[in-house]
Amino acid sequence: MCLPTDDYEFRLGGVLPERPVRLFFDQDGPDRRAVVEVMDGSRLGEVMEESFGMEYFLSNEEASLLIAVNWYAIEFAGEAKGLHAQLCQASQ
Repeated sequence: MCLPTDDYEFRLGGVLPERPVRLFFDQDGPDRRAVVEVMDGSRLGEVMEESFGMEYFLSNEEASLLIAVNWYAIEFAGEAKGLHAQLCQASQ
């Protein structure tokens, strides 16, 4: 499940719950174990709109969802598939 980044990146917070989400950025480099925790996932758009153009991943505390954001697409896995549907509905 995939959506274009330009149209949806800053709308992600609108469908995330008011619970902690974890951002991580690097898969291979020395920072691959660094994680940023945003205590209120619904405010993610406010955080990331100041950091546009970055590739990153999002998960929750339970690691039951994964959202991958790159320059072109946002991909959804696990419980995040339901968020994909909510984003699509909200934009209609």
